[in-house]
Amino acid sequence: MYDSVMLASEEKEKVYRTPSGVTVQRRLNKETSPSGIERLADRLNHEKGALFSSGVEYTGRYTRWDVGFVNPPLEVVSRERTVMIRALNRRGALLLPVLKRWISREPAVDEVRLGEAHLTVTVKRRAEVVVEEERTKQPSVFSVIRAIQKAFSAEEDVFLGLYGAFGYDLIFQFEALEPMKPRPEDQVDMHLFLPDEIWVVDRKTGDAFRIAYDFAVGAESTAGWPREGAFYPFEPSGDRPLPPDRPGYFAGLVRKAMPSFYEGDLFEVVPSQAFYRRCMLKPSEVFKNLSRINPSPYGFFIHLGHQHLIGSSPEMYVRVVGRQVETSPISRVRYHV
Repeated sequence: MYDSVMLASEEKEKVYRTPSGVTVQRRLNKETSPSGIERLADRLNHEKGALFSSGVEYTGRYTRWDVGFVNPPLEVVSRERTVMIRALNRRGALLLPVLKRWISREPAVDEVRLGEAHLTVTVKRRAEVVVEEERTKQPSVFSVIRAIQKAFSAEEDVFLGLYGAFGYDLIFQFEALEPMKPRPEDQVDMHLFLPDEIWVVDRKTGDAFRIAYDFAVGAESTAGWPREGAFYPFEPSGDRPLPPDRPGYFAGLVRKAMPSFYEGDLFEVVPSQAFYRRCMLKPSEVFKNLSRINPSPYGFFIHLGHQHLIGSSPEMYVRVVGRQVETSPISRVRYHV
């Protein structure tokens, strides 16, 4: 993560131009107290956004930081071969025509349609992969993500980018597998946000910063436009029926997998089981309790609009710095490329 001394020494204001032609005005303010993150967590009960938190200090590997935002101007949602880029306020709507022109140049994209407050991007069907090294280079929704990332990339800043959640079904972008179970109609494979105001806190030193971005396209600029978004009233689970527990389900999965181990079809498998309990706490209270009980290097609290995603991971999966890729699968094997 970023060094707070370096962040504090940066210019308070920068103006730069992105590869897609957007002029960005970046303002860095040092806050008087790190308590802004607490208020941000409370706002996430009702507003879209995310908070990522590290409660572990490990020299050379993990540091204690909080990074969060609310009311981002854009969200990116995908399902199968379709990517939807939605403007969540007036500030995001300004960026849609620029992104349409930019993404239309991507060879992996079949079609880009501009709606009233969104872009619909269709990715080309992938060809049969012959060379393994080409698997991740085939057309996929990640082709669109890389295009968006490049559209806003700049050496002047490392925080402006996409934050959010990636689902397991993204494996179908690279593997021609047949789904074994039906998917809900409202399922999404990926849900990301592009924020324009980010809070950063160094929990070791107590230093807190707010980074605000304004975008200019031609003669129009978001300067002075409100950073606003929809309000989602939080409703506890109440008396809604919950899926029942299934005693013996997990043991049954193990028994089902054993023959495949004997035959050599499996060398590792991670069975899973979901348990449901009624909870009357606010999402922010759940996150704060989890962070206190189980400090980890990767805590997350994301309000996706239709649900809250809260969790705590003991290990990062992958980290990319420049051209160096470090991955730590759950088996705790580490690779450096």
